[in-house]
Amino acid sequence: MHLTCTKPFDWQKLLKFFAGRATPGVESVAANAYRRSLRVDGRHCIVEVRPDPAGDGLLVSCTAGEGDSVTAVQEFARTVFDLDAPIAEIQSVLASDATLRALLKTHSGVRVPGAWDGFELTIRAILGQQI
Repeated sequence: MHLTCTKPFDWQKLLKFFAGRATPGVESVAANAYRRSLRVDGRHCIVEVRPDPAGDGLLVSCTAGEGDSVTAVQEFARTVFDLDAPIAEIQSVLASDATLRALLKTHSGVRVPGAWDGFELTIRAILGQQI
């Protein structure tokens, strides 16, 4: 499945973020792709996310099959990779500060990485404070 995103989109920075925090046995980052094991609608699946070679979004594959599971994976992926971020609005606000305006030149398209569920987000936050 193809997911569009607002531009600019810095896939490499997001991928680097997830690579540094990948949970062994659950997530992996290799060959310009993010992969993870998930349970969706009570079914186990493997999700792979990679950039679309056309440059206009992400390609998501899922072993869950079709129907509600795929729709749920699409929604999760949109959130995890912050695909709907209002980039123009964010850049407008950040550009009002001289220091942040300078950083926007080298870091446009930066997103806020999400998590596949609230529990996971909480655990990552707690563990991140311990490191």
